[in-house]
Order: sequence, then C-alpha cells, then structure tokens
Amino acid sequence: MANLIRNGSDFGTLAMMYSSDGSAQTGGDLGWFGEGKMVKPFNDSCFYGKKGDVKIVNTQYGIHVIQIQDQSRPVKKIQVATLIKYVVPSEETDHQYYMLANEFAGKNNTLAKFNKAVEEGIPGAKVERAVNLAPLDKKVNDLESARPIVSWVYKAEKEDISSVFKVSDQYIVAALEKVREKGNIPLNEVRADIENRVKQQKKAEMLAQQFKSGNASSLETLAGEMGLAVEPVSGLRFSSASLGNAGIEPKVIAAATALEKGVVSEPIIGENGVYVLSVNNVSAPDVTASADLSKNYVERNYAARTNYYAYEALKEMANIKDNRRMFY
Repeated sequence: MANLIRNGSDFGTLAMMYSSDGSAQTGGDLGWFGEGKMVKPFNDSCFYGKKGDVKIVNTQYGIHVIQIQDQSRPVKKIQVATLIKYVVPSEETDHQYYMLANEFAGKNNTLAKFNKAVEEGIPGAKVERAVNLAPLDKKVNDLESARPIVSWVYKAEKEDISSVFKVSDQYIVAALEKVREKGNIPLNEVRADIENRVKQQKKAEMLAQQFKSGNASSLETLAGEMGLAVEPVSGLRFSSASLGNAGIEPKVIAAATALEKGVVSEPIIGENGVYVLSVNNVSAPDVTASADLSKNYVERNYAARTNYYAYEALKEMANIKDNRRMFY
C-alpha cells in the first residue's frame, strides 16, 4: 500500500477502499491535530517526518500507512515535568458526605423544597440541570457511568426526588422536574433555542454583507480590511469531513471543490461561521482508476448498509417497542 502511494496512487481513494479505520469514508483524512494528541509512535512519525513522507507505523491499534500532507510552522516547545500525588478521601470522609447527601434527600423530599434549597445554596455542592435524557443514555451531562440515574428517571413520576446515587466519587440527589411526552414539542419549550438560531442566522447574514462590501480581489486584501487572518487548508476533497480547524462544514467543502482556481468566492454561511474561499491548487486524479475504485467503494458501502436498513424496516413494520431501559 505504501509503495502504491509513493508511486503516485491516490491516498484517499486507497483509504476508502482498504482502510478499516473510521476515517475511511473521508479518504483517511484526519485533519489538523496538535503534537501529543495521537499515540506516541503515530505522533512521532508525523511530527518528526517531513511533508510528503509516506510511512508505515505499528501501534496497539494496528498497522497504519501515513502520508504527511502538510505541516504548520515549527514553534518553540518547553517540556515540563510534574510530580502528582493523588489525594483520596478516607472511609470516614466518604461516609460523612454520604450522610450529608442522605440528609439532604430526606429533608427536601418534594420538588418545592428541593428548589428552595437549591436557591438558598448548598455548601460544597454543585447543581446542574440535564435536559433531553434519552431512555438508553449512559451519561448525564459530563457524568460518566450514570446509567442508574437515567434508569431512575424513566421509572419516576414528575416532581419525584431520588434517593442518593453514588457515581464515581460523587454523591448525587436527582429531581425529576419535567417530563416531555412523545410527539411534537410545545413552542414555549423550544422558543429560546429557536430565538438563538435566528440570531445566529441574522448575525451570519450581517457578516456576509460585510464581506461583500470589502475588496475581494484577493483573500489577503479582504482579510486585511476585515482585520482577519487567512487560514490555509490542504488536501481537501469532496468527501472530507472537516475544513481544517473550522470543524464540520459540508456546505463550505462542497463550494470549495466546485470553485475555479484563483477565483475569490462569494461569502458562504456555514455551520460555524462565514467563509470566503480561494483555491490555490487543484490535483487532478486518474479519472479511470479513481472512478473504478469509487464505484467499488460505493457498492461495498451500500451492500454493508442493506442488512441494517432491512432490519430497521422489519422492526418498524413489527411495531416493536424498545423496553431495554426497564432492565438495566
């Protein structure tokens, strides 16, 4: 595989055909990542190699074929050593906090009392709201392994107060404040979200208009007028999942792949911002080989999805109700 790439074969096409990694659908494109974000052998191959290198690396996750498509400017780095000593509570301290949580649950056994206690403040406690909990969720906000809390929620009645849960090193008392029945959500419950989305859309339209009013003869000129920086992105394909550091931007990626070289685009309103693009270089693939490989990839992809969709259709036609939440 590495020799094929060194001899001119397209890395992305080969990745889509033969990679078993989750990035296969994006042509193996991992986007930009900082040093230390990957396991050490993978990290070192990327950061101690040079642009254009093709390497074979073994890690605990398997064998990787890496092509370094681009690298940012080297910066000065400082290595800092730290010595950590973990402080863990004794059994006496742990029991003391359990008793405090249990006392709180006993005294504030109605939603009105619970909310009043929260408003007055609970020394040493943190208060969080969790919304849109699904029946099979395993997390509550950032709390891992919180399945017992989710299970209680779906068995409780509105305004119930739970007993004490211990999750990791935390004691938790939960209150069921609201139950959303299946069906359309009332407008008053989603009004704030709709208002935020409309505000974001209007702000994006205003930014797009500011871009249009500037000198768009080049990105550098426009960026200078707007007080912004030009962010280069390399190795972009129509199948890419992310636009460099900008994140998931399918609309912008599609526009970039259709833009002619050297042309400055109109402002594009994306998921995370407003963009103006200019294509510096286009690499034309081997049309015949690429088409055959892409056809094989699509056929394999749809063949793999057939069983899944057939199974989902059978479940829907059989009117099966998923009650797993009741048993774990």
